[in-house]
Amino acid sequence: MNKGDKLKILGGLILVASIFLIVVLRSNLFINNNSMKNITIPINAKTAVFAGGCFWCVEADFEKLQGIFKVTSGYSGGESENPTYENYAEGGHREVVEVTYYPKKTTYKNLVEHIILYTDPTDANGSFGDRGVQYSPAIYYENKEEKNIAQAVIDEIDAKKIYDKPLDVEILPRKKFWAAEEYHQDYYKKNNVRYKLYRSASGRNSFIEKHQGKAREKNFFQGDEVPF
Repeated sequence: MNKGDKLKILGGLILVASIFLIVVLRSNLFINNNSMKNITIPINAKTAVFAGGCFWCVEADFEKLQGIFKVTSGYSGGESENPTYENYAEGGHREVVEVTYYPKKTTYKNLVEHIILYTDPTDANGSFGDRGVQYSPAIYYENKEEKNIAQAVIDEIDAKKIYDKPLDVEILPRKKFWAAEEYHQDYYKKNNVRYKLYRSASGRNSFIEKHQGKAREKNFFQGDEVPF
């Protein structure tokens, strides 16, 4: 066998090995991606649903809290089935997030305080630059205890006059949660620059900073302060 034949055989072996390696890697990636999509919620975790305007922002802020397992952007509160980003408002839904949390590490009360202090809880007609009831704040309760907790937090904040106007946050019975399209999930990570520009321009950051400062002055805000 001459040198040229040996090189041809070697080249063929390298090609076969390369194809095999690519197949193996792609198979592993497929398995890993599927395993990430089918995350099992721990048996000791609970879920809660909140609306606070643009779900990109609400999701981002909740995910940075201690005691959170995951946060999913979605739609809820309406009557229509299988809502999408194009038609959820027509079906009476709001943009919401479903928060999966560990009760031993954080409490439902902490989550209620967080949603109020990280949005504009005085605006029932939208949220900052996003107008319409579909962007207005709401707390969805699963039982009487959660309803009472939500009302108590709102009453306390009103009593301390942290905001210039009374809070206008609806407390509503929880309905079915519909996860939003995949491109909305973790939007602040996937499109970080665009997200930060949108959030800053909306006035959300400056409003939150101002009223969190007032909450601290009045000895109310004791929760985790998360970066924007």
